[in-house]
Amino acid sequence: MNILGLSGLAHDTAAALLSENGIVAAMEESKLVRMRATIGIPREAIRYCLERAGMGWNGIECVAVASRPLRAWVRQAWLRTRLTPFAPVPSGYYQAKALGELSRELNNGRLLHSLGGTANLRVLNLEHHLCHAASAFYASAAGRAVVLTLDEQGDGRAGVSRSVRTRACEFFGPFHSRIRPPGFFPRSPT
Repeated sequence: MNILGLSGLAHDTAAALLSENGIVAAMEESKLVRMRATIGIPREAIRYCLERAGMGWNGIECVAVASRPLRAWVRQAWLRTRLTPFAPVPSGYYQAKALGELSRELNNGRLLHSLGGTANLRVLNLEHHLCHAASAFYASAAGRAVVLTLDEQGDGRAGVSRSVRTRACEFFGPFHSRIRPPGFFPRSPT
């Protein structure tokens, strides 16, 4: 089974190709297009991964995307709705912006099906922070761990803590995007 994994399509896009034997290829879109910030489907990174593996889209059985756009929009819309009485103009702006982001993300999902060229291609949308936690845990040698993920937003949350045991991730709780964790560094710290 070959799985094409894509980072959240809202910022810093990347692709990774996995097989039964592990990671076959992985690449950030920004490295190939020589731009600091990329959004949307990482077409060049996907092309790189497929070429590195010596296969085409017909060899991909599943595409996993680290984003659940509808859930993210619901979280953000609910927050803005609660804040509207206190800041009606900015809330309206952010509601409209969130709707545009939702339409772009849903269109990206539609485009992934057309890029694959087959109706049988499965596209899975996974929770953003679960993907962060899984990539940290499964790359380690630990049998059990508590994983804390923090980033700028990710599906309407700034972070999530999880308890991980071998194959299962247990959800502790979120840090919502309106609350910035102490010592949080926005965007790519180096």
